[in-house]
Amino acid sequence: MVSHYQKPEIDTQHMLAFTKVKKQHMNALSSILWKLSGDRTLFKGAMQDALYQMWEKTDQLDGEEAEDVLYQIALSANQNAWRSQVTEPSQIGSLRPSDQPPTEKERQRVTTLIRWAISRLDPMHALVILWRYLEAKDDKTIAAEMGCTLERAKHSVAEAVGALKAQLREAAQAHRLKTWNLYWNMTQLAFDPTKELSKPA
Repeated sequence: MVSHYQKPEIDTQHMLAFTKVKKQHMNALSSILWKLSGDRTLFKGAMQDALYQMWEKTDQLDGEEAEDVLYQIALSANQNAWRSQVTEPSQIGSLRPSDQPPTEKERQRVTTLIRWAISRLDPMHALVILWRYLEAKDDKTIAAEMGCTLERAKHSVAEAVGALKAQLREAAQAHRLKTWNLYWNMTQLAFDPTKELSKPA
């Protein structure tokens, strides 16, 4: 019998280049995605998306702009993963304003809500929040990353924080809370820059 099946052609050079950039950037990509997602299911979905984007942008990950491209890929993949898993903040769980110290479960939910809010920011605001709160970079370092003045970096951080607060306000409305400041006041509890977030097993 004669088979008419044709094996798909494989771009060997592209495959080799992809293998190289994957090996070079995998640790950094995993770290960024875990800090953004904080959930194994979301992490796996985001990683799958990110690897596809890496394949599409292999040539861009082997140049001077590689770090910027990697952040763009991670933020985009994280956003896609959240949108596919959590469409409304009320899905995350209930919270109530209280003068008492938050329980561990409440802290976990606040952390998840903040990550959800970050996934809804525009890429630049999300990147600044990632740098400032998840990677604990100071204003001077952020200015160097952005290639701008210290004052401009501080302004960008303030803008990003304002955008994040707006998203948290939306989350509070979804939970029918009279005050949304609870979420913001608990941010330091949710993201402690002095304590490294654990990676998924």
